[in-house]
Amino acid sequence: MSNTRGPQLSSVCPAVGQDKLKKKKKKKKKKKKKKKKKKKKKKSVTPTSDSCNQQPDYAMECNALRLEVSMLKGQVDALSITEKSFETDDNIVRFYTGLPNFKTLNTIIWVIHSQIKVEKLSKFQQLVLTLMKMRLNLTNQDLAHRFGVDASTISRTFRHIVDLLYLTLVPTAVVWPHREALRKTLPMTFMTTYPKCAAITDCFEVPLEQSSDQEATAQTRSANTLRNTVKYLVGVAPHSVITFIPCGWGGGVSDRHLMENTGFLQNMLPGDIVFAERGFNIHESVVVHGVQLELPAFTEEQIQLSRKDLATTKETQKMASVCMHVERLTGMVQQKYTILNGPVETALTYTDASCGAITLDKIVHSACALSNLCKSVEPID
Repeated sequence: MSNTRGPQLSSVCPAVGQDKLKKKKKKKKKKKKKKKKKKKKKKSVTPTSDSCNQQPDYAMECNALRLEVSMLKGQVDALSITEKSFETDDNIVRFYTGLPNFKTLNTIIWVIHSQIKVEKLSKFQQLVLTLMKMRLNLTNQDLAHRFGVDASTISRTFRHIVDLLYLTLVPTAVVWPHREALRKTLPMTFMTTYPKCAAITDCFEVPLEQSSDQEATAQTRSANTLRNTVKYLVGVAPHSVITFIPCGWGGGVSDRHLMENTGFLQNMLPGDIVFAERGFNIHESVVVHGVQLELPAFTEEQIQLSRKDLATTKETQKMASVCMHVERLTGMVQQKYTILNGPVETALTYTDASCGAITLDKIVHSACALSNLCKSVEPID
C-alpha cells in the first residue's frame, strides 16, 4: 500500500472549508459582544465621579424633608387638643380651662380618672372638653368639630364628667371653714376692720332658654332681669374662697328667702359678721342666730370718691376698702366660667333621680369648686 495521504477535504470541497471559517468568525463575534456587555454592566455598577458627587445631595435633601415633616408634625400637635400641647404651655391651660397651670389640671384627672369611661375620646380629652364648654360656653357642635366626634358624644361626655366633678371634687373643694382657719387667712383689710367676718354673700342668676312650659316659666321669671333664670346664693370667705353654694331656685325668689331657706344661717356662729348686698334685708333673721349683718352703703363711684376726696375719717376709708374687695369677689364665678352667663338649654334643668339635683346645679357647684383651685382675688391691704 502506498503511504501517501489522499487530498484534504478543503481542497476537494472548498465550500465546506469556508463554512467552517464563517462559523468560527461568528463565534468570535458573539464572544466579543458578551465581553462588551459585561464591561458595560461593570461600568454601571461602578460609580463615576459625578455620581459620587450627587450622593451627598440626596442625603441632604432627605434630611431636609425629615426636618420639615417634624416641624409640620409639631405645628399640628400644637393646634391639636392633646395632653402634650397643654403640658408645655400653661397659657393654653388657663385660656381653655380657667385653671392656673397643667399641674392643677393633671391633679383633677388623677382624682377622677378611675371613674372615667374610655370610649372614642381619651380621659384627658373628656375632661378638657368639659372644662372648655364651661369656660367658653361652646356649643356641642363646635366641640364635635374640634374633637372629631359627633355632637351626641360631646353631650354624653359632658354630663358624665360633670357628674364626676360634682360627686368627687365639690365635696372636698367647697367646704365651710373652721373659725380658727378662717381667722388665719383674713386679708389685712378685714383684719383691722371686721376680724369676725365669716362670709360675704351674693346672688347670681343663670339665664335659661325660652320654655314652652308655662308653669316652669312662671316659677323662673326673674323680677330683676325680666328673664327666665335659676337663682343661686353664694357664700365667699374674705380670702376669696367659695365656702357655700346651695341648689338653685326659680328666678322669682327673693334674696331674703334664699338666705333664710338654704341652710346658710345654720353655718353661722354667735358673734360672726356677714356681708351682704342691700337686698338682703334680714336683720331679724340673723339676730336670732346672734349674727351681725353688714350692708355696704357705698356704690362703686361713691367708694372711689370716698378714697380720693371724702376720706374725712379712718373708718370711712376702711369701709370703702372692704366694699371694694366685696365688689371684686361677687360674680367671679360667672366671669371665669361663662356657661353660667347662659342662656342654658332647658335639658340641663331636669332633675337627676340618682342624686336629686338638676344638671345645672352640678355645673354651678363644679364651677365653684374649680374657682377655688385658682389663684384668689388679691386682697386690698
